[in-house]
Amino acid sequence: MQRSTPLAIRKTPVALLEYNPGGFASSPNGSILLSQQNKGLPLTTAKVQGFKLEIKETPVTKSFSHNIVDAGLLMGRSFGIAWGPNNLLIHCGYVGDSKKNPNLSSTVSIEKVAIDNVVKDENNKIREELIDLCFDSPLNYHKEIHNETTEVVFDSFKLKARKLVLNESSLDFEEAALPLIRRAEFSVWLQESVCHRVQEEISSLNDTKDLQQLFLLLTGRQIDAAVELSASRGDVRLACLLSQAGGSTVNRMDIDRQLDLWKTNSLDFSFIEKDRIRLFELLAGNIHGALGEMDIDWKRFLGLLMWYHLPPASDLTSIFQTYQRLLEDGRAPYPVPVYIDENLVKDGVSWTIGNRFDLAYYLMILHSNEGRDITNISMLKTMFSAFASTHDPLDHHMIWHQRAVLEAVGTFSSDDLHVLDMGYVSQLLNLGHCHWAIYVVLHMSRRDDYPYLQASVIREILFQYCETWSAQENQRQFILDMGIPSAWLHEALAVYHAYHGNSFKALEHYLGCAFWQKAHSTFITSVAHSLFMSGKQSEILRLATSMEDHKSEIENWDLGAGIFITFYSLKSSLTEDEDIMTDLVSLQDKNDACRKFFSRLKGSLAFWDDRLPIDARMVYAKMAEEISDLLVADPGEGSTTEVKLDCFNTIFDSPVPQDILSSHLQSAISHFTLHLTGAAS
Repeated sequence: MQRSTPLAIRKTPVALLEYNPGGFASSPNGSILLSQQNKGLPLTTAKVQGFKLEIKETPVTKSFSHNIVDAGLLMGRSFGIAWGPNNLLIHCGYVGDSKKNPNLSSTVSIEKVAIDNVVKDENNKIREELIDLCFDSPLNYHKEIHNETTEVVFDSFKLKARKLVLNESSLDFEEAALPLIRRAEFSVWLQESVCHRVQEEISSLNDTKDLQQLFLLLTGRQIDAAVELSASRGDVRLACLLSQAGGSTVNRMDIDRQLDLWKTNSLDFSFIEKDRIRLFELLAGNIHGALGEMDIDWKRFLGLLMWYHLPPASDLTSIFQTYQRLLEDGRAPYPVPVYIDENLVKDGVSWTIGNRFDLAYYLMILHSNEGRDITNISMLKTMFSAFASTHDPLDHHMIWHQRAVLEAVGTFSSDDLHVLDMGYVSQLLNLGHCHWAIYVVLHMSRRDDYPYLQASVIREILFQYCETWSAQENQRQFILDMGIPSAWLHEALAVYHAYHGNSFKALEHYLGCAFWQKAHSTFITSVAHSLFMSGKQSEILRLATSMEDHKSEIENWDLGAGIFITFYSLKSSLTEDEDIMTDLVSLQDKNDACRKFFSRLKGSLAFWDDRLPIDARMVYAKMAEEISDLLVADPGEGSTTEVKLDCFNTIFDSPVPQDILSSHLQSAISHFTLHLTGAAS
């Protein structure tokens, strides 16, 4: 039948949905998700947008009038968001926030979570020096200090779980002096923390505003600088008064009494500068009266409380508790995180009261707890969230170390902070630092309800990131040095090479992890025949004999690798001289051995069936041919003609190709003719 019209060219089907693969580069600072980047895709003249619809306008939630959403109903309802490997986010929607109305879309987007913003410069490029500063150096130091190891049994393997502990032998102090030592060190840290804020505010003032500069210097406890400034401006009496700031409570009471007398006697304060009165109020310990309407950060307020309001001998616990009471009464500034307090983030970061506080504030709470175990898990989770120390919710590199130190000194103990551990592990894996990720997992707290959590996570890392750690010998050796069983590494490498089709390497690693059954099947179906055809007989023997000691654990050993061992043994026996003692002396013995071997060959072909490739079947035929040739080549001195003819029956029953058997058939006819001739004579 002829067609009246030419065949139409089949057009490529157009998909209903648009597929936008995002780039794998990281997003700019402050953004969690990557912007869309097309890589390796042909340019198109027009971009398909797909449909968009409010979720409330779907047939499921409203009516059947908006039939357009039926096309995306499967995706919108059955598929909303999913995670792929290497921090890929697959979704059908738009990156936004909870304040915006969510929409359904027919466009599938693939984007990567920017988990590595902390190691990027202003040009959004990853810097090696930042990786070393944020990750390698702190972890190396963490590894060098005192770690306690505990053996964790997983199946037949043992893991060395680690925990940072305090080396008490390095501590040398008097117990009675400890509160004063802590107060002094905290005071120095507080001065250093607020010094730059003080200098910034002073630099914004005119040189004529001496009293304001003095007040700012006192908020940072820069008393020496304040005294020098006051003396240089000729106000020696004020300089002498400032030199005693934060001293005995008697001086504070004297100044406070003097201010009260002036108020009682109706002194006209218009003759005294307001800034000077503020200085007097501060020196008297009245910090709220001194501050007035002035906004001050919470660290300087805490410093004013410690240096000028409370007695000089007050310990840190009483100082922190006083600040907390003032905070609850609304008379103290909130301890907002440092990146908000000092405007370190270019993009605006939302913060609400009670949402999260600065890490230093939580440390104060822990210290004021006076050694009692912390049971407020909610507070701990808030404290050890990334937001306590950074605006990036995916950056856990600092908070993890801080948690480890606090647990080591006995400040608190918790086994419910695995989110922090896994967040840090994700960062390290994203940078390709698999060895450090496993190091962090070994420091995870052990839970009785999940006793094998560490082992499961480590094995998952080894499997998923096999290509990364196996390519770097230093990472591989580091993992082994941490006590990770080498069998786990071999197992991951075996699966990796098997997936990529490298059966020989997969076999080596299956042997390394003692997966004898899997190694055996890989050897028979993928490796042995290629080695045989390449003439690598010694390699076949090496692999087969390495499994022979464990043949009791291998199913159908005699129909697999055992055949190759028997082949080489039988071949050796058939080629040896008669003077050499062997088990096969007579032709009958050799014939029986060959018959058993051929029977095993046929049994192996039947057992493995279609799992054996064509090349493997050719190897079986080649082995049968070699044994057959050696059998008929044996002169069989002293053997009867019946035995020699029986050898041909054995060969004809072997898995040898028919064209090869035809030559043996001619030899059999010749022997049979000679047999008849001899019988007739």
